[in-house]
Amino acid sequence: MVSKDWLVKLNKEFHDIGIEHKYRPWKALDKYSKEFNIPVNLQSDIAKEIFEWFKIHTKFDSQKISVLYETIYFYDSEFWLLTFPQIYGQVKLDIFASLEMPNSLKQKLLEDKRELYIYTEYWKKSLDYGLKLKEMYRFDMDSSVIDLISAASQDLRSAVSDLKGTQLNSSAVFSSRMAVEKFFKAYINLKQGLTKQRAKKINHDLSKCFEEFIKIAGFINIENIEEKLSIFPRMDERYNKLEISREDLWDCFKVAQLVGTIVMKECAI
Repeated sequence: MVSKDWLVKLNKEFHDIGIEHKYRPWKALDKYSKEFNIPVNLQSDIAKEIFEWFKIHTKFDSQKISVLYETIYFYDSEFWLLTFPQIYGQVKLDIFASLEMPNSLKQKLLEDKRELYIYTEYWKKSLDYGLKLKEMYRFDMDSSVIDLISAASQDLRSAVSDLKGTQLNSSAVFSSRMAVEKFFKAYINLKQGLTKQRAKKINHDLSKCFEEFIKIAGFINIENIEEKLSIFPRMDERYNKLEISREDLWDCFKVAQLVGTIVMKECAI
């Protein structure tokens, strides 16, 4: 149980130094974790007590958990929304807490060792992407690189919006495609500069983008990205009626998420 006297005293400290109400429970979690040397899970009773106390004693509705990043996971032939909350201080996250999926399916996923490994790796990479994206403006990067990454991340968000609804929207494949292209070009620009001549040579060819990316980064073909690029339709097909399976659509989005994570990690170095 969290001491009410401790919360009152802490809230007075926050008042004295001018901390906005919406940030107070998060900073309280961080303070509690450090002061008592206890990692605090967002789903724990301690976290719930702290949030409930600040909900009562601070501005109404200011304690809604803000979102760090939203992505999509594909399981049992359906797309599921995966939401990461903003993280402050030392917290322990439950990898299933933010997956909007019935508990019966979560249990099924948990019992499948192979699927659980795939999901866990995807969860970690997606969280890493969200955290790096949040810190992007602290990186030492040219504004043109930041503009490309911002545009790519917006394309990725558009794909998420298209996939999280009840009706499948195949336009997500083109949003994913554009995200992949822009992430590759952002990396090329960051490491060697993307001249007009170089950009014209690459154009919208994902294979050429990948070739330049690999040449600079020296990576091997991570998770068979190159082979999966062939699933993406050409840009000149974007106004045509598109027939694509859910599995291929998932592969396209997953490639965009993976490439985004790789590029953001490289930008943070």
